[in-house]
Amino acid sequence: MLIWAFVGTDLVGGLLIDTRLPPAGRAVHLVWLILSLTLTLGFCAMTARAPHVLDSAALRLRTGPLGAVTIPVPALGRVRSAHRTISGHGLRRVPDEEAAVVCSVGSTTHLVIDLKQPVLVRLRKGETVLAKRVYTAADQPTKAARVLSSSIAEGA
Repeated sequence: MLIWAFVGTDLVGGLLIDTRLPPAGRAVHLVWLILSLTLTLGFCAMTARAPHVLDSAALRLRTGPLGAVTIPVPALGRVRSAHRTISGHGLRRVPDEEAAVVCSVGSTTHLVIDLKQPVLVRLRKGETVLAKRVYTAADQPTKAARVLSSSIAEGA
């Protein structure tokens, strides 16, 4: 939602600035504005289109270009909805938990997935972690937790 707010303010601010520029500067500024909006909207589209996938074999948590983690269904344990802020972005370690990773675009997470079996996770910078807990984000965390819990109970 914050990125959409930036798009709106960028567009309005850009158009206001464009009225104050000389004609020669307007063309360059317009190209810059279009490029900026295209990149911002592209980022939104990349992360908003069903970033996580659950099938009969695995749960794949994705953060666009910032990393992904695949968890086999037999390794999934308890799933619960819990709000937490963990600084950083992408696939990364949880600072105060040795065997936990975060898979989210921003610093806010909404779901906690406890694993029955540890999963080897390759982080964005190439480091590997044997994870026993995964924090992630979802648009509808309560519904996502319910769907994942029922899928785990049914064996996906």
